[in-house]
Amino acid sequence: RYWTISLGQFFEEFLEYFKKPTIKITTYDKYVGIYKRFKDLDTFKKKMNSITYYDLNLFYNECDKYYSSYLLMKELFAKAKEIGIIDFNPMAMVVKPNEVTIEKRSRRLEKYDDGIPIIDDELYNKLINYIQSPTIKTGVQTNVDFYLMFYKLLYWTGMRMGEALALNYKDIDFNNRLITINKTRSHDWKVVPTK
Repeated sequence: RYWTISLGQFFEEFLEYFKKPTIKITTYDKYVGIYKRFKDLDTFKKKMNSITYYDLNLFYNECDKYYSSYLLMKELFAKAKEIGIIDFNPMAMVVKPNEVTIEKRSRRLEKYDDGIPIIDDELYNKLINYIQSPTIKTGVQTNVDFYLMFYKLLYWTGMRMGEALALNYKDIDFNNRLITINKTRSHDWKVVPTK
C-alpha cells in the first residue's frame, strides 16, 4: 500500500499517527489547516515515490503563500524515508523559502482558519494614523509613544505580541541592529521560552 500512497494521503496519515500524539491540539489544528489548504493541489496528488525536489520547489515558489509549512514537510519526508516509503528524500534539496518572500507574505491581509486578519500596509497605516490622531493624543503622551513604538515593532519585525511584551533591554543589540527572541509572555502573563 505505501508504494502507491500519494503525498496528500501520507500527509493525512503522518498528522494522525506521527504528529498528533506528540503535539498540542492547537498545533495539530494548524497542521490540519495546512493539509486542507493544499490537499487538492497536483503536488499532493502525486505518488510519494514520484515526487522530485523540483516539484517541491515549485510548490514553495508558487503555492505556499499563506503557511510556512517548510519544516513540517521536511519532517514528513524524513519520516517517509525512515519507514521505507521513499528511497530518496527530495526535501533535502529543497531551497527554504527566503525571508524576503516570507516578509511579503506576512503583510497580506488574509483570514486564516481562526478568522484573525493579518495586517497589510493599508491597515497598518490606518492604525498608525489613528494612534497619532488628535483625539488619541489628548491622553497621556507616553502611552501614545508606547503604542506607536509597539505596533511598529510588531509590524516591521513580524514579532508576535507575546514575544514583544517579553523583550528585555539585553535582548536588543543596537550596534548590530538585532533583536533576540527567545521567550514570550503566555496568556497568564508568565514569561516562557519560545517554541
